[in-house]
Amino acid sequence: MRFYKIISLTVGLFCICHTAKSQDQNFNLNLLANWDVDTMPNAGSIVYNDCWGYVDCSGREYAVMGSASYSHFFDLQDPTNPIEIGYFAGGATTIWRDYKSYKNYIYGVCDSCTEGLQVFDMTTAPDSVVRVLQTDEFFGKSHNIFLDTLNAKLYCPGTNTQSNGLVILDLSETPENPTLLSSIELPGGYVHDLYVRNDTAYCSHGFNGLYVYDMSDPLNPVTLGVLNDYPQSGYNHSSWLSVDGNHLIMADETHDRALKIVSTDDLEDMEVTDLFRSTLLAPEDTASIVHNPFVLGDLVFLSYYHDGVQVYDFSDPTNAVKVASYDTETGNTDYAGFKGCWGVYPYLPSGTIIASDVQNGLFLFETENLDMSPVTNYSSPMVSLDQSGTVSICEEETLTINISGDAVETNWYFNDEQVATGTALTVEEPGTVYAVAENGHCSSTTEIIQVEEIIVPLSDPQFNLLDAYCPGDTVTLEIEADYDLYKWYINGELVEGNNGNTLNVTESATVSYTYGLEDCEANSEEFDITFEDLPNLSILVNGYSLIAADAGISFQWYLDGELIDGAIEQAHYAAVTGDYSVLFTTAAGCEYTSETLNIINSTNELNRIEIQFYPNPVDQDQILLNSDEFHQLEFNILDINGRNIHQGAVKEKEVSLGNLKTGIYVLQIKDKETLYYGRFTRI
Repeated sequence: MRFYKIISLTVGLFCICHTAKSQDQNFNLNLLANWDVDTMPNAGSIVYNDCWGYVDCSGREYAVMGSASYSHFFDLQDPTNPIEIGYFAGGATTIWRDYKSYKNYIYGVCDSCTEGLQVFDMTTAPDSVVRVLQTDEFFGKSHNIFLDTLNAKLYCPGTNTQSNGLVILDLSETPENPTLLSSIELPGGYVHDLYVRNDTAYCSHGFNGLYVYDMSDPLNPVTLGVLNDYPQSGYNHSSWLSVDGNHLIMADETHDRALKIVSTDDLEDMEVTDLFRSTLLAPEDTASIVHNPFVLGDLVFLSYYHDGVQVYDFSDPTNAVKVASYDTETGNTDYAGFKGCWGVYPYLPSGTIIASDVQNGLFLFETENLDMSPVTNYSSPMVSLDQSGTVSICEEETLTINISGDAVETNWYFNDEQVATGTALTVEEPGTVYAVAENGHCSSTTEIIQVEEIIVPLSDPQFNLLDAYCPGDTVTLEIEADYDLYKWYINGELVEGNNGNTLNVTESATVSYTYGLEDCEANSEEFDITFEDLPNLSILVNGYSLIAADAGISFQWYLDGELIDGAIEQAHYAAVTGDYSVLFTTAAGCEYTSETLNIINSTNELNRIEIQFYPNPVDQDQILLNSDEFHQLEFNILDINGRNIHQGAVKEKEVSLGNLKTGIYVLQIKDKETLYYGRFTRI
């Protein structure tokens, strides 16, 4: 039977008094709970060892802690009451166990054992934890591990298979079943612990000091810097890099040795900028010994043998200042041996601090008046798409769907097949779209978007256009299909104000239109509409032969406004005196009426009207009449083609010729209803 001892506290309700140590030992850290089992197996004086934290994809927090024989998993939903949800025996009893997490897996190793690597799946937590792998394929023992989550590499120092270097495992493809990347020796020899960022490994080589390697090629590490001669050096145990990468908090696991702040901006010339350490038993005893440092922002959380959890602010790298502490081993009176706090984990998003004590088990703390950097909550990413439901794309167009939120990586799926990564997807055809967003730990799937394609169903309508239209006609173009949008263009220019389905055209032009449904538009082909030019409406005269000046496909001649039967040719002989015109029809079906010509057909007619005028031929600017009865009447002068070229009034029996050129002309005088003619020659 297992007997549990859980101390659960809330701020202000409980106080532990310490008599063996100085009064500043509880400072800005408040105890929430302590989990301990009285009958737990031990390895010598060691019952418990390392601890770590984990957050599942719902944001629920957990703790993992090693003991001499087991790996223990705790639900921290209520940090004042941690619930053990699983424990696993590895097969050995040992002082050393170490844990790290990647995605939904916890990886565990031990030293002085043959258990190898254990992998625990946290997917079903808090209901259960599943051990999915225990293998000695890569090693039987490893002193501890470090997980480069960015590159999915598990670094294993202090193994039995590579005692003077590292075993490096690849988690990228199958994190539940790692594969070997390399097993390499390093110039510094045995590696006790390490910290890795951006393929740069800060390796603690015990009494050989600190070595920094470029591990970009895990088969060919490159030494970037060495620090093996520094103040208060001891057994170089472990370290942690500052957020900006310019300083390293380095711990020597040797009594009476301070922690070091090391400048790392120049790895070829690293130097210690500050020394600091816990001195709870001072002045009687100052030989404290630190175990592990963990950096959060400008704070470093330290697990101290004998002195518990110690927190320092190193924002000034030349002067670290203590800001919080909690002693997990209050009965200690000296710094001899190794007991007290083994590990501390400050990276839970809630701010709960996990610590493990080698005799007293799991501790949970909250901070008070301590300015801590926020920790990213690697629960399921909160993401959203800028489209939802059913969306439409236009024919031959594309749609871009964007994702926003806290995803680190996004995989896009189209019709259930992965098609792209990144923050946006361009869709070119109808189908289903969704995205799976990941943040390095958890993933979430967006809603499914149904993409539909809008096809504007119109082939260009046949307007039944004629080859040509008559001047003055109106051509009406009408689109019979029902659309949301109409835009008409004449000669490439938008017809402003016309957004209906018809257009009237009255002159030659090239016409096109845009039509649309919903937000989709399509463009028609271009239509050429041709109007005939106005023809020449003149009649050519050759003697008494009259010819329509412009050609047509049919003709009809008229005399004094009356149709002349059978006069349907382009030419017509003017057999009698009168007003002639012609109606002609073009190939486009347009009808035109010519000008009217007055034709005098015989000299006898001219003589019969007894007009007397002189001189004839005329060599002066006027013609004189012999009768007063034509006085004050109107006159017209016609050329030999019957065209009226000059007109005026008869004044004092004179007809003014104006600028009449030489030639043969007809003088026409109208007296009421009677026309009088006379032919004359201008010389």
